[in-house]
Amino acid sequence: MQKVTSLFIALFFTSVAWAQEAEKPELTTEIGIKTTAFLDRLLDVDESEFAKNPYLLTGKLAFGNLALRGGIGGSRKKDKHTEEGFADSQTALNQHLDLRLGIERRFSLGGKWQGSVGVDATGFWSEDKTVEDSGFDVITVAEREKSFGGGLVAGIQFDLTKRLGLYTEGFAYYSFGTLTTGRYFKNFPIFDDKKEKTEIENLKISLPSALFLVFRF
Repeated sequence: MQKVTSLFIALFFTSVAWAQEAEKPELTTEIGIKTTAFLDRLLDVDESEFAKNPYLLTGKLAFGNLALRGGIGGSRKKDKHTEEGFADSQTALNQHLDLRLGIERRFSLGGKWQGSVGVDATGFWSEDKTVEDSGFDVITVAEREKSFGGGLVAGIQFDLTKRLGLYTEGFAYYSFGTLTTGRYFKNFPIFDDKKEKTEIENLKISLPSALFLVFRF
């Protein structure tokens, strides 16, 4: 079985090498910026009605009809509340990060249209916590999640110019990970409680309703 697998791997890389040698493709870099949020504000549309695509910035390294692809997205929000004349404070922090890395194959749809299909590996991390400082102790209530997975992606791109295009995609990603929660006392850790750990699985399907402005170099 290992010999058969090694043979298929060798044939795959050999065919890629032959294709590159025959076509001598130009190596190009593409950076995509998600414009959905901008359109939401421009058209005064509720963002919840748009795509579930979490990636704000995408990058591709294309050679011929193949491309390495990546994406990153995230957010961070921090609120601190204090009462005048008191040392007590309450801080709420919410942050998350989405990452992906994969490979895609491209094909012409005629004219300035181009399609693509690929596979991605994905990662997700989030933290939602509240920190209360009473002056006597600092109590943190936290919820943290991390997961890994992957899946299939299909996209379509329209070239406005040689260096500028519009891109949209849909994907189906399956992920698994852990969700941990707890309450923690800084000065008296013996009182730490409400600790829980949950195994999670998630299938996320996104329709091609997020629009990216693509710059090609």
